[in-house]
Amino acid sequence: GLITRVSDGSDVTCDGEIVFTVKEPGYEYVEGNSGNGSRRLDSFTITDGTNSLTVTDIQATTTSPIFVDKTDNVLETTAGAYISFTEFNWEGYWMHAYAYIDYNNDFNFDQVANADGTTGGELVTYNCYSTDESNYYDIWGNTASPSNANSETYYDEDFNESKGLPHFFLPADLAAGDYRMRIKVDWDNLDPVKGSKDMVNGGAQVDFIIRVAEAAVEPLTVAAITPEAGNVESIEKIVVTFDSELASVDAS
Repeated sequence: GLITRVSDGSDVTCDGEIVFTVKEPGYEYVEGNSGNGSRRLDSFTITDGTNSLTVTDIQATTTSPIFVDKTDNVLETTAGAYISFTEFNWEGYWMHAYAYIDYNNDFNFDQVANADGTTGGELVTYNCYSTDESNYYDIWGNTASPSNANSETYYDEDFNESKGLPHFFLPADLAAGDYRMRIKVDWDNLDPVKGSKDMVNGGAQVDFIIRVAEAAVEPLTVAAITPEAGNVESIEKIVVTFDSELASVDAS
């Protein structure tokens, strides 16, 4: 084949075969099995208060793969939803949990905190993180326990909301469609892919799908116009004001 040398514009001849390998886009994750005999993520339940999803059979044993693809599991919900966990069945101590949603579907999860759905970030919740290895907090700024942050009892009793992971909100303007969500169990680390060195010491990565439905269009109801007395012979103009771009008028 013929190759153009960019530096001086001259040509060189290559008698061999040139092979280009194109890498298909995809999500990165930690390969290999867990190496801890007392830590594993069994299951969890996530809900928006109306629809719930229970993901089971994640790590059946303490030597199961760290990454588990559960993208055949789908939580159907709506933009702006309040999302919480009613179950987080974690076995063991001294690990923390983090969750991400790939809002722009670019096969990556960023580390920008976005629990209230307003920052544009993809780190939607976590139960324990420290910047100084001394003071630990969850994503909402509550003081967290580094030893048992994943415990259902700890989160249920101390925060009286979610179990295992704090609640979060989806963005109110999130477009309808499917979004990949990842839950990661790790030690004090925000990296959604590599994590800390302790990922192999009882960590977990679980991917599943959040499906956001189209926003419902509420029908417009106009009350009957009733004159106080007499008959209405004609109406010159009716003005209707909307507070939603999705509203429409049925003039029939």
